[in-house]
Order: sequence, then C-alpha cells, then structure tokens
Amino acid sequence: MKHRDILEALINLLADQEGVEITYIKESFEDGLLADGLIATNWVWAGNFAPEKAFKGLVKIRLASKPVIALIEKAGEDYPEGSYKITFEEKQRAIAPGQSAVVYINGVTVGGGIIEKAF
Repeated sequence: MKHRDILEALINLLADQEGVEITYIKESFEDGLLADGLIATNWVWAGNFAPEKAFKGLVKIRLASKPVIALIEKAGEDYPEGSYKITFEEKQRAIAPGQSAVVYINGVTVGGGIIEKAF
C-alpha cells in the first residue's frame, strides 16, 4: 500500500467518527520530498581540478536514477570550503544527506561529493 492510499483510508475512517473534524491538506507526501537542489561537501574532481566557475552538467543522486541537468557552482561562505551547490532544472525527489552526488559531462564522470543537505 502506498502512503497516499494509507492516508485516504485513515481520512475515510476518521470521517465516519462522530465529532471528528478533519482538515485535509492538498499536498501529497511526495510533494514534501521534492527539492530544488542540494549542497554537497568532500568533493573529488577528476584530475584534482576543482571548478571555480558555475557550469551545467548531468547529476545523479542515486545509483539507479537517471542523470538530470543541473547547475553546479561553489556554495556560499556558509558552507565548508570546497562545498558545491547543485540546482536542478526540475525538482528531484528524496535527496538524502550522506549519499553521493555525481556529476557527468558528455558521459564522463567529472566529480562527486557527499550530499550535506537538500533545499
């Protein structure tokens, strides 16, 4: 059973109870898992060349996921040196801190870091 099915069954059960008031929020569980991007630390770059300028590339945030287009740029001063901010063209689901973010250009792995947080 999916979360949405469980939620709907619970709402229906509670709605049948006398004196129970239900406020339904029109945001699914999945909407709460979507993020515009991430901050990653501990990067390893091909040839030990850390990019200074922002660039677009393909990024994977889990092994079985398809690479997606993103803007990769140095993170602000609020983050440890060597941190990068990745902003996806389309929101991504369930970005998990502690997992890897891997950047590809023309099918070649150019770098990877550890996801610190999603935003």
